[in-house]
This record gives sequence, C-alpha cells and structure tokens, in this order.
Amino acid sequence: KGSSDPMVTFRLKGQETSSKVVKKSVNPEWQEQISLRADELDDAVEVTVDDWDQISGNDFLGKCWVRVRDHSDRKLRRAWYRLVPQKASHNQPDADDAAKAPLGKLELACRWVFLPEFDLPAPEDMRNDEEFPDEPINALHVYLVRGSGLPVMDRDLVGKGGSSDPLVVFTLAEETRNSKVKKKNLEPIWTEYFEFGVEGDLEAQSLDIVCDDWDLASGNDFMGKVSVPLGRLADRELDRRWYWLRGENGEDDRTRGKLEIALRLFHDPDFVFETPEYFFKKDVADMAANVLDVYVVRARGLPIMDPAPSSA
Repeated sequence: KGSSDPMVTFRLKGQETSSKVVKKSVNPEWQEQISLRADELDDAVEVTVDDWDQISGNDFLGKCWVRVRDHSDRKLRRAWYRLVPQKASHNQPDADDAAKAPLGKLELACRWVFLPEFDLPAPEDMRNDEEFPDEPINALHVYLVRGSGLPVMDRDLVGKGGSSDPLVVFTLAEETRNSKVKKKNLEPIWTEYFEFGVEGDLEAQSLDIVCDDWDLASGNDFMGKVSVPLGRLADRELDRRWYWLRGENGEDDRTRGKLEIALRLFHDPDFVFETPEYFFKKDVADMAANVLDVYVVRARGLPIMDPAPSSA
C-alpha cells in the first residue's frame, strides 16, 4: 500500500508559510493556525499539499485556493476543498464532493478579520488634526506603504522565475527623495515617510513617482511611474490609495504593478523662511547708501558633484 508524509504550504503575494509534516499518513490531522496578510477582495491564497522528502525534495500531491472574496461577510467558513493538479487555474471552482477529488481534499476553516499586528497605519502626524489649519499650505507628507504585483526584472538563469530589487523615487519641483531598496521582493513593504516643501500654485504642480529595479553594476531599470497632481490634495485631508504604475510614455499597463501611498498637504512652520527683522530697520534716508545687506536664504536644483554611494 504505502503512505505519504504530507505538509501544507500557503502562499499569497510573496508570503509563504507551511504546516508541520505529518509522517506516514494519507489521512493527516494538523489542527494548526496560519495567518496571512490579505486585505484585498481579489486576493487568493494558493494552498499546496506536498509529500515531504528531505533528501530528494518534496513531491506535489495537490492544491486548492482560498479566495478572500468568498469570505467578504467576515464570518467563519469551514469547508472541504478539492485538491487539483499542479497546472490547474484558481479560476476553477473548488468542490467538496469526494467523488470528484481523486487527489484528495483538504478541510479548512477560514475567516477574514482585522489583526492590529498586520495593520500598516500612516504616521500620527498625517492622521491627526492639522496643527496649523489656518496657515497656508507649504509642505507635503508622503508615506510610502508598499508595492504589489511588481514585475520581474531579474530573471533566474535556470527556470522561469525571478525577482526585482525595487526602490521608489519621489520628485517634487527640484527636490528628490529615495526609498530604501527592497532586495528580491515583488511585494515590498516600505512604510517610509518623506516630507517636501511646497510653494506656488498647487494646480500647476505634481508629485512624480518612479519605481526602479535597483542595479549597482549596470544602473537602475525602469519599472513604472505615476504622477499625482497636488491640486487633488488641496482639501488638506489624508489621501491614501493604490496607484497603478504606468509605462515610460504614461500608457496604462497593469502588468507593472501598483504602489500604496498616503499623501497630505499641510502647513509646517519649519518651511517658513522669514526675513530677519534687521532688514526692516529704519534706514537713514538722508545719507547716501554705502552697504548692500544680503541674507542668503536657500537654493534649489544645484548640480550633484559628489554622488552618494548606492546602497540597499
């Protein structure tokens, strides 16, 4: 007759976690709890059952999918899932009919819930009431949360797999901010905060966002971009959303993935550059001027002469 050493692996958007191995059983019992970040209705968890083999590698037994949309009522759903062949698509329906499950079936109890440890909140300064709501807008909060579905830019030499080393570059006027590089990650989580000074007409300005695949040797490769008009944020409220990346010419291309970013315009006293009171002192008008007072305030867009070393 023979037996198997089954284990279950759950995969979703770069996450992968496995159950323990149940030795020599074709009717295993696990009773284990698994938690995966799943916050979109279109998410589908791939569940694979393998026969564990430490020496030659695991052998595929069957797989099924748990679709978040089926759990949108946020109630407990316990059901049998029919295991299907390796090449099957998650669009194929799962059935709990044992007669239609030659590869076996898997009982899962699932519920879509909120867990604080999986939350990715924006910084408090972005969420709280603005401290200076009556002062003019002069700054922009930027919170880079994460990316999803980013394209493979670095193909594996063997096989069809691969990954990317994404980083995000934000540009507003002449100012630029760079995120950290997330090595070998198509579902990166950054949770990085940036701040820009803002001047002039909001309607005429945009925050330009470019996602690149970092490469120290040959230079970064373009992955996608998006531009956010500042006029959209004029209400000074927190604006958090997913932005689909576009091609180099601005063409819509959902294969490039998307970025989740939170933005908010506000007033920051640190961006107010007052002229010193000295310059407003009363001049001796009946005497010929003999001094030019100069107050050096700031500069923008100076050329880079000492490039910073690339780092991940």
